[in-house]
Amino acid sequence: MAGGVADLVAGWLLGVRVAERSRGARARQVLARVIGVLGLVLLLPTTVATTAEVLYARSTMPATEPPPAIWGAYTYVALRPLALLGMTCLLLAVALTPWRRRIR
Repeated sequence: MAGGVADLVAGWLLGVRVAERSRGARARQVLARVIGVLGLVLLLPTTVATTAEVLYARSTMPATEPPPAIWGAYTYVALRPLALLGMTCLLLAVALTPWRRRIR
């Protein structure tokens, strides 16, 4: 559960960072945002399935049994391609984001 929260915070921080740094060439900025949103949409089904699986297992399993793997839904044949495409889109959006160095 702590790992899921850490991933949520890391994703939010990365999104904020990309949004802050995406001031520059307008076409690249728009393309990076569109590809980033597409990546998040593609990751959504797998993330929801993983969260539902873990919450269901926590509510129905006895406390003595270990919880299921948090990456379980990412190994499903139907969801794996979506997750891979989503991560690829997010990485591409970060790469397309114009990164400027601050001059001090």
